[in-house]
Amino acid sequence: MLLLLLACSHFVTTPVPVVPFEDRTIDTVGIARAFPADRVKDRKAWATDLAAVFAAHDIPSTNGNACAVVAALEQESGYTPDPAVPGIGGMIDAWIAEKQASLGTIPGWAFGQGLRAVLDARPKGQDRSFYERLKAAKTERDVDVTFREFVAFHRSKLPTPIRSAEAAAQFVGLDLDDLNPITTAGCLQVKVDFAEEHAREHATDRALVRDQLYTREGCLHYGVVRLLDWEAGYDKPIYRFADYNAGFYASRNAAFQEQVATLSGVKLALDGDLLRYNDAGRPAGEPSQTLTAVQSVVTQNALDIPEGRIRKDLTKEKKRSFEETDTWTAIRELYEAKAKKPPAYARLPDVTLDSIKLQGKKTTAWFAQNVDRRYQTCLARLEGG
Repeated sequence: MLLLLLACSHFVTTPVPVVPFEDRTIDTVGIARAFPADRVKDRKAWATDLAAVFAAHDIPSTNGNACAVVAALEQESGYTPDPAVPGIGGMIDAWIAEKQASLGTIPGWAFGQGLRAVLDARPKGQDRSFYERLKAAKTERDVDVTFREFVAFHRSKLPTPIRSAEAAAQFVGLDLDDLNPITTAGCLQVKVDFAEEHAREHATDRALVRDQLYTREGCLHYGVVRLLDWEAGYDKPIYRFADYNAGFYASRNAAFQEQVATLSGVKLALDGDLLRYNDAGRPAGEPSQTLTAVQSVVTQNALDIPEGRIRKDLTKEKKRSFEETDTWTAIRELYEAKAKKPPAYARLPDVTLDSIKLQGKKTTAWFAQNVDRRYQTCLARLEGG
């Protein structure tokens, strides 16, 4: 009997854990196959650059990560570092009207006849004014470069209207560069302010960022960092896609807002912004609806969280560490106790998109769902060989 048991034990093996397909490691050749052959001629070059970004930032080179980038590329630009934007020149007048309206509220604004008139300037040796060049633009880079040349031209000349404009803008924490209509750029439509801040933190010249974004290497570098180089507890990539569009942890925060709305009985905008923010991107002094609703829930349920602590906790909304705060924990525990079910970690935020480059009403949910559909198609393409 002992010999029989020993003989049988020879065939007993420990089950090998099955790694989900999206988590399996992929090499550069595999990354190239993630790109659709009928749409991308230089798949090897794209794959080489993407693999380099993964390695530089210690991002796992997996089927899922490769397809996340490919899906976002396809959605944002169709694999083009400097994507054409149909009708972008025709949108310039609407942009001028919008900016002029906001500039009119700045004390000391002195553009005379307005932004439109200043854009009519024509540098020596040029056959078209800045306005004419903007109207004739075909790509976002055309608009971006023209606007930057416009600002540089007037700064070098320093006529009275521009001096007044600069002074007024500085008074409210802005400058003429902030008027640039191109706020996202390149193959992954990275937010320029994010790329510039990332460059500053890594001792890279911010003045080079916009031009870098119109190259394959540059747009992949900043785009992949924005899409993948941060931690979140999401169980589905669609929430990361939504956050790429709406901001870090917007999907997590929208779920938190939904729980606060349920507990307080107050209808909240489930947009993922827990506080109000000023033009410089800093929390504003005026309380947000979400902050007020959280304070109401805390008071009504006699939760031991001081009012100052609540605001301080909510300032961490763009970080993973928000999940370690007293406010996060108390709201979720209270919700679970009253709703008799675990609180959701994430939901797609309700955000309407506003951009000179978008036609028709678009939302963050629309964006995330489209990217997720492309992501699933990419995984199927890889899995099918």
